[in-house]
Amino acid sequence: MTKPRAIIGCEYSGRLRDALVNNHGWDAISCDLLPCEGDPKNKHYQGDLRDILHNHHYDLGIFFPSCTHLCGAGAKYWAEKRKSGVQQEAIAFVEMLWDSPNVDRIVIENPVGCLPKRSKLGAASQIVHPYYFTESEDDMYQKKTCLWVKGDLPLLTPTNKVDISHLPNSKRQKIWHMSPSPDRAKKRSLTPQGLANAMAAQYTEACRHLFN
Repeated sequence: MTKPRAIIGCEYSGRLRDALVNNHGWDAISCDLLPCEGDPKNKHYQGDLRDILHNHHYDLGIFFPSCTHLCGAGAKYWAEKRKSGVQQEAIAFVEMLWDSPNVDRIVIENPVGCLPKRSKLGAASQIVHPYYFTESEDDMYQKKTCLWVKGDLPLLTPTNKVDISHLPNSKRQKIWHMSPSPDRAKKRSLTPQGLANAMAAQYTEACRHLFN
C-alpha cells in the first residue's frame, strides 16, 4: 500500500505525527528545534524546518509556527516588535510555509493575532477551541485556535464539543492561568490530544485517494 507523506512542523510533542503514523498509516515526520516527546519509533528531525521542507515532496503539511511575535495577547508590544523587525521576520516565515511548492495540502495553526491583517494568509479558514474535540479533561479548556487551510482539505468538524461553562475560570482558561515556570511557554504550545486526533482522522479521510 502506498503511504502518503506528511510533515508536521514546529511541533515537539509528536501527538499529531503519531496519530497520523500509528492510527492512519501515513509516512510522517515531525520537526522542531526541541527533541520530540512522542513515540520514539517515529521520525523526528530536531533542527530548522527549512532543512527538510524544501528537499522532499509532501502530500500534507501541518505547521505550528511560533506565535511569540504574532499573538494578539502581546499586541501592546507589536509596535516595538515591528520596529525591531522581529514581527516581519515571523510573518515571512509563516508566508514561506504557506507558499511551499513541495507541499500539496497545507494547514497553519496560530492563535488570534496579526496574521489576518499583516500577512498574505488573510482571515483564518476557521477558528476552533480544544474543547470542541474533547477526549479527556485535558481537552476541556478554551483557546481560540486559528486554522488556515490550503488545498483539498475540509474544515474540521467538532468531534465532542462539550459544555465547559460550569467549570471554574481557572480551568476554562487554564492556558492563561498557568503558573510561571521555565517551561511555561512549552506547555502553553502543547497540541491538545483531541485536536491532534481529529486533524489526523479528518485529513486522512480527505486524502483517502492517496492510499492505494
